[in-house]
Amino acid sequence: MDILEEKEYHFKNIYILIFSLLYLIQGITQSMFMVIIPIYLLEILGSIEASTIAFLGSIIMIPFIIKIIFGALSDKYGIKKLGRRKPWILGALFFSGLVVMFLPILVSANPSAVIAIIILVGFFSMFGLAMSDTVIDGFILDITPKNQLGRIQGATWGFRSVGIVLGGPAILLFMYIMPLDLIFIMLGILTIVFAIFILYIKDIEEPRKVNFFSNLKLIISKGENWKLFSFSFFTAIIDGVIFSVISLYILIRAGIIAAEGATLEMVETEINLYGPIAFISAIVGGGIILGALLGGYVADLKSRRFTYYLSLVLITGSLLLLLIPVSVVILLIFVIIVGSASGWSHSSFGSIASGYAREYHEVRSSYFALSASFVNFGTMLGLTLTGIIFELMSEITSDTYLIYSVVFIFMAILSNVGIIAFLTLDPKIYEHKTKKQ
Repeated sequence: MDILEEKEYHFKNIYILIFSLLYLIQGITQSMFMVIIPIYLLEILGSIEASTIAFLGSIIMIPFIIKIIFGALSDKYGIKKLGRRKPWILGALFFSGLVVMFLPILVSANPSAVIAIIILVGFFSMFGLAMSDTVIDGFILDITPKNQLGRIQGATWGFRSVGIVLGGPAILLFMYIMPLDLIFIMLGILTIVFAIFILYIKDIEEPRKVNFFSNLKLIISKGENWKLFSFSFFTAIIDGVIFSVISLYILIRAGIIAAEGATLEMVETEINLYGPIAFISAIVGGGIILGALLGGYVADLKSRRFTYYLSLVLITGSLLLLLIPVSVVILLIFVIIVGSASGWSHSSFGSIASGYAREYHEVRSSYFALSASFVNFGTMLGLTLTGIIFELMSEITSDTYLIYSVVFIFMAILSNVGIIAFLTLDPKIYEHKTKKQ
């Protein structure tokens, strides 16, 4: 019998909102370092090498590579009155919020060391976010009934994606009415305030005598888990491309950016790209949260398998729609479908991976973090392969439309490779109901 049934745990819908808000603030902070910080450095230094920005980004994202360590800590250690998860979530988000709040103060005190300060602040801020992200995943698995995992995974992933996609553009808009330093402070405060909401959620006390390495050995030794990890690897393999390539494609089709083959250049040097990019990001973000919420609901109402198959149809169809030579307005409608397909796909994966993670009561957080690591590696591979396709096609032709068409067809094919691993998964583990029910 599930521990939720044993303890007669009552899951409240407001818990979904609290978790979603925590993921939203995480996404906004990540977006700040991806979109705002480069501008912030330019304002202070006057100029900066692209390689410096790339190096900065690679350093501050390191904590997300070691998420399994955070999962192990929260699986094993806790505080009696707060349980296993809340102390880590509160501590991590308080730390991250304070670090962001002190960023403008540290830079004002020593502007000549701004790059070093940004690297340190970014690293420690992401350290807190990566830890809270991992532990929140474990907390969700602890307290969410299996028949609601699809909805909560869809909602939380959708809100985080909206934070990542729209956070940067939203901050840019706020910069018109208040200084950026004040925005940093407000974001830090908001992170801390949202963290306090976690205290409202009722915890479930479980034994804390956890042998992490024994459990890890058990996880690695079972072939069924490697089927799930293989599925995880392919589930988001085109996500990085969706976020990075489609916005540029729309700008090219709108005539805002000129293109010769795979080379891009400004049509007018005076034009401000932030407005158009923010608009496209808003459309993609709206589609993502719509798809994530609907996909999660269908996964719980119908089945995980049906939702996954439908996600493949949506992803493939939406990418192929981009090949049609239509007006920019119609193209933006297609972009909404692409965003919805991406959100739908992730809510489907989240519910399936959660079912597997719940099989390991002692190390749920560690298991989910491990599967998320495979997702991240898959995304990196997808970006690399797409870059290779761009490079190869640019040597064959200078036809921009043909190059992007090949890329979108390649993405559509790549998005379906994961079905091979999915067909090997055991539905008794990830489905919340069987045909007999």
